[in-house]
Amino acid sequence: MMGDDRVTSNDSRSFLTDGHSGTVPVNTVRELAFEDADVVVLTVLSVMIGGVLVALTGIGCGLAGYLIQRRAERTRPVHVTV
Repeated sequence: MMGDDRVTSNDSRSFLTDGHSGTVPVNTVRELAFEDADVVVLTVLSVMIGGVLVALTGIGCGLAGYLIQRRAERTRPVHVTV
């Protein structure tokens, strides 16, 4: 159940003496905010998106390191011994 943080709200804090200890009886609940399957799907999607972002970051860092190393090898002075 969503709460209302205003001082004059009538959320569960206002009904501590009603016999239900401020909670709502189960038979009066009309809908759930999330079904159990929704939570699982949202968790899996969040993990997948996070994994893709980590993989893309790793690929970008690896490519940057490769290019920096390659540039350093090209600009390294060649010592000639006579």
